[in-house]
Amino acid sequence: MDIFPKRTENRNPAHITEKAKEIVLDLLPAKSRQMYEKEYEIFLRWKEEKKIVVVDEDVMLNHLHEKSQELKPATLWSKYSMIKAVLSVKENIEINKFSRVIAFLKRNSVGYESTKSKVLTRQEIDTFLTHADDMKYLLTKVALLFGVCGACRREELHSLKIQDIVQKDEECLIITIPDTKSNIKRVFPVIAKGKAVNGLELYQKFLRLWPETVQHDYFFICYRNGKCTVQRVGIHSFAKMPSVVAEFLNLPNPKEYTGHCFRRSSASRAADSDVDLISLKRLGGWKSSSVAESYIEESVERKKKICR
Repeated sequence: MDIFPKRTENRNPAHITEKAKEIVLDLLPAKSRQMYEKEYEIFLRWKEEKKIVVVDEDVMLNHLHEKSQELKPATLWSKYSMIKAVLSVKENIEINKFSRVIAFLKRNSVGYESTKSKVLTRQEIDTFLTHADDMKYLLTKVALLFGVCGACRREELHSLKIQDIVQKDEECLIITIPDTKSNIKRVFPVIAKGKAVNGLELYQKFLRLWPETVQHDYFFICYRNGKCTVQRVGIHSFAKMPSVVAEFLNLPNPKEYTGHCFRRSSASRAADSDVDLISLKRLGGWKSSSVAESYIEESVERKKKICR
């Protein structure tokens, strides 16, 4: 009689196995799951073309090296992260333990500087808010005001709802961004006594133009020639707004003011005003200190004060 039981095949009920697959899929980021799945499928097709059976360190090195011939280092890191996440949850393969892969990615990034959106200075923002005609630019002015006050991403402005905006008193709006990229709820004020314009009056002017026939509760709706329509502002329209501001101000290369501009301008302005690291992290909702530290490091105003 054998003292060791014989190994048997997994005979768990099918519904248990299927439920486990559903649970595992929920481990991927909900907002970008399709992107992760797409990158994983590309990797699987590549693996099939190369007749690869087992995913190991050599395989990942070859795949990423091929990708590096056509992708920027920052994009390559992003692709690696997506494949890493899906391989972990679907195949229980932890490629983050492949030290040579990490070394390759780091070496590939040496000397590379990512292209960042240009930022608007406090004076440029104030000039636009003061002098741009509301008949044409009211929507852009409100988006700029909210975006800079709250370091908002374009998707956060796009998703902002009426109920997320509360007028606390005659001096202040309290705006909540409940659903962020980092899953950290952010709350920020917009005050009436702004240096350039009254933020509350600008908000109220836009709100008064809302048609009664609007069937949704998203705050930003399309605006043309002094009138609002019922249609929600598209996310790509928010991405174009910084370049519209730059064109109005006759700034060089307005197309370099991208959809990240309002958020970067907010963080840069905060860094210039000597806020501490914790406050800067709270403004942007960053879990890691590295991004906030980069704004402090790049702040010319801080460096000027050191030289005085």
